[in-house]
Amino acid sequence: MLATIPPGGTVPTKEVQFVFNGKVAIKITWHWRVPAGQTTKRFRVRYRHEDDNFTEVIVQGTTFDILDAKAGNYQIQVSCISSSNILFSKPALANYTVGGLGAPPNDIRNLSLTPTTETLAILSWQKVDELDVQLGGRIIIRHDPRVLALAEWNASNRIVDGVSGTSTQKQVPLLAGTYFLKAEDFQGNRSVNETAFEVALPQPDSRHVVKTYAEHNLSTPFNGTKTNCSVVSGNLDLVPDPYVALGYAEDLYFAVDGAAEYQFQDTFDLGGTFDFIVRRSIVSFPTETTGVLFDARAGLFDDATGLFDGTTSDVVNVVTYVRTATVTSPSESDYTPWAEFVAAVVQGRHVQIKAELETTDELTNVSVDQLGATLELARRTETGTGTSGNAVTFANAFHQTPEVIITPTDLGANGFVTLTKSTTGFTATLSGASNTGFSYTATGFGRAL
Repeated sequence: MLATIPPGGTVPTKEVQFVFNGKVAIKITWHWRVPAGQTTKRFRVRYRHEDDNFTEVIVQGTTFDILDAKAGNYQIQVSCISSSNILFSKPALANYTVGGLGAPPNDIRNLSLTPTTETLAILSWQKVDELDVQLGGRIIIRHDPRVLALAEWNASNRIVDGVSGTSTQKQVPLLAGTYFLKAEDFQGNRSVNETAFEVALPQPDSRHVVKTYAEHNLSTPFNGTKTNCSVVSGNLDLVPDPYVALGYAEDLYFAVDGAAEYQFQDTFDLGGTFDFIVRRSIVSFPTETTGVLFDARAGLFDDATGLFDGTTSDVVNVVTYVRTATVTSPSESDYTPWAEFVAAVVQGRHVQIKAELETTDELTNVSVDQLGATLELARRTETGTGTSGNAVTFANAFHQTPEVIITPTDLGANGFVTLTKSTTGFTATLSGASNTGFSYTATGFGRAL
């Protein structure tokens, strides 16, 4: 008699993915033990999948592999046999339900972030074990500008395209808030839980925020130029037409009501041409189209994204764009082409920003709760020498009047300094000094071009 190991004498190991005949397959291994003192190592194994006929094999040893296992329930019977194939034990019985390749990948583990520049960082994580993610799958990376306690996967937006399922790192735009990652296999199955990492930007001693956009906090929320979207209950909403299939028309309306555009209310003037950092901030949610039957969906129902019960998914996205002009009073033709950004260094004087709302599901809307951006200037220092009473002109003007520190060559016992300064330069007058020369350090924000 086989010794009893619940259930019934045989136990399967965890499902293992492996490459079988050029494809990703599932292997399960059954193992059992015999009573102490029994020397036989020869067994008859009978197994089947669901209601299929039993397959019978003779096994030497106490393990048996089922290769290329299918999703569903397997039953197995194991009996001791003699060298002449005579049974001399009752069969040990067990069953196991295989999740198969349709099972969700494991959650991302050991997520971390390392800033590399003012606008970039490296996300790192442990390599995903599942082969169906490594071969043809991807890692999805999204971002919510809120802190971890408030952030949500469904409120996040894409910041980079999905990366290979074999990857363990990705360079991403550096933003405050929460980064989310999920693994997706080649069949489209995703991790059950998103893995999150919260980031707080360093204190902005080295940066000066010259403009903060918050379109949702305007006296009239979202008061900019709207195309194919409208304000509903304080949110900026895209409402697709469920009776028109996506991909019908050209340009902005390529998805008919599957895309919309919102241009921020204000054009900001920096007062001169500067390099600046622009960072976006978006909180948006997918919402369901109401009053529409589930079979009104275009295309094959089985090809639809999301769940049958109407649970919303991340088929929506919001993308931000920036354009600039350098002339004093620009016309439309003076602006650069729109460029997509998340966190970037941009050059210009007059700044305009817009957002595009997107959905790939005609029954899912986009609702933007928060939409904003910041423009930041970097700290810089300029040094040099001068003489009393002679104007010093900075090589590049600052955005605001900088802090200027004068170090006289020899001020003498009773000398003193009188300083007048602006964004473009300064004049230092040394009264009663033994020497009229000095060195200086000017520290401020922005470099006029």
